[in-house]
Amino acid sequence: MSSYDFTAIYKQRPVRVLAGWDHVLNYPFLVVEWADDLDSDDEEGAEYAYSNLDEPNFKSLEIDFFKKKLTGMRIKAPEGFWEQIERDKKASEITPKQITKPATWFPQ
Repeated sequence: MSSYDFTAIYKQRPVRVLAGWDHVLNYPFLVVEWADDLDSDDEEGAEYAYSNLDEPNFKSLEIDFFKKKLTGMRIKAPEGFWEQIERDKKASEITPKQITKPATWFPQ
């Protein structure tokens, strides 16, 4: 699983945005967690402002869905953030049988 994070402000509160690609389950994820210890305005004691696991079809969501989700939350990802997750997705499509290395690559 790859994961990348950054901090931002959402609803005038600090949040930590965590996103990446789950190589085993083969889908992206996005979590926006409150970075302070105050209760959420939305749900008493909620730890997350958003989690992809709350989506009914979370296993079939694409990276573009999460880009739009953050845009709707008025959170801007840093330059290269989504591109790295796209690269991780492509890398997960390569099976070990497709990777070839010269014999000198193996430890002696």
